Amino acid sequence: MPPHPLQAALDRVTVALYTSTDLMEIAQTRKAPNGRSDARQASLYRATVASCVGTLEEATEALTCEALRCQGANPGMALIQTAVARLMQTPNSDEIRKLMSGFLGYDPVPGWTVRLRTSAPAHKHPAPVGTSMARELWTIYNQERTWSGTDAATVMDRFVRIRHAFAHQDSSVSLLTKKEVDRVRSALSKSKASASDDISFVEGLNAACAVRVLNPVGAAQDPVHDWRLHETHALNALLCTLGVVSSMTDGLACFLEQHAGVQRTAHDALQLRVQQGSWVTLAGSSLAVSPCPVDWVLEPYKPSYR
Repeated sequence: MPPHPLQAALDRVTVALYTSTDLMEIAQTRKAPNGRSDARQASLYRATVASCVGTLEEATEALTCEALRCQGANPGMALIQTAVARLMQTPNSDEIRKLMSGFLGYDPVPGWTVRLRTSAPAHKHPAPVGTSMARELWTIYNQERTWSGTDAATVMDRFVRIRHAFAHQDSSVSLLTKKEVDRVRSALSKSKASASDDISFVEGLNAACAVRVLNPVGAAQDPVHDWRLHETHALNALLCTLGVVSSMTDGLACFLEQHAGVQRTAHDALQLRVQQGSWVTLAGSSLAVSPCPVDWVLEPYKPSYR
């Protein structure tokens, strides 16, 4: 059977993912035997997040353009591709929704699904900071969780915000929304989450970064003392991107089947090929697998053969 029209977009994603898997591999090979890493290790994790966000942007543009071809937009595709790339500057869920809704009449966000490693709420490692105490939150990554729809979008958007916030790591302004800052200031800087909404917020935040909060904190004071990225967050950024791309492709393929007559059964199955590397070992068998019918095909890590 012929390849599905959206497979060309996934093939572009495969190439875009090389940088992320390379960065994860380099970070793993230079880990210190005693578990303590220097600042360059953290830089590799930041670069991994930035690369993953860039891959999401590439995937959105490619999927949109291939779907437009399916809808008969082949004439003038060069101009359309330029317009799509110009509009897709910040690949958060709102901008992706606007792009695909505007060009295709399709909202991809409800179909997003991701599965990541996270931690239950807890406080640890208190340290004095002036007249307050800074406490590290929620960094025992001993559980996994699936997010779907707008919840998955919130997690993915956090990684996009983190990419934008690298120059402001002493502040929560770019990391959290105003409503989230208020939530941390009023409750979560004082005690661990207990309400279900607070627990969900904490688990989503913890999946993306490690945070230290101040207590007590004034009404106008930033409750976040600092935040940082660990190996788990770099892994989660990759898993989140893979999950969003594959589930977005799955949803778009169903949409095209209904609205453009592109029957999935008349084509080869859609697949996202990913080079394995150490990220697969870190993720384990429960996480290194697609959360949707667009499978991840894990290929041997062979950068010299690209």
